[in-house]
Amino acid sequence: MSERYNLELYKLKAELCKTFSDPTRLMIISELREGEKSVGDLMATLGAPQALISRHLAMLRNRGVVRARRNGVNIYYS
Repeated sequence: MSERYNLELYKLKAELCKTFSDPTRLMIISELREGEKSVGDLMATLGAPQALISRHLAMLRNRGVVRARRNGVNIYYS
């Protein structure tokens, strides 16, 4: 590969694109732009099951797109 291209940088960019390639993840991000929300809040707003919301939040959290804060038994995302 040409020295002009940094393969690792392009791999990171591709992973970031995968993160944003799902409509549900984009809707979650849009909701969180309005403020911190729990999984229950997102379920109510998006009309999606808890397992789906949690799975997408885990991916977003692992890739550093969202933050999680625990308050008692609840976890709030921003």
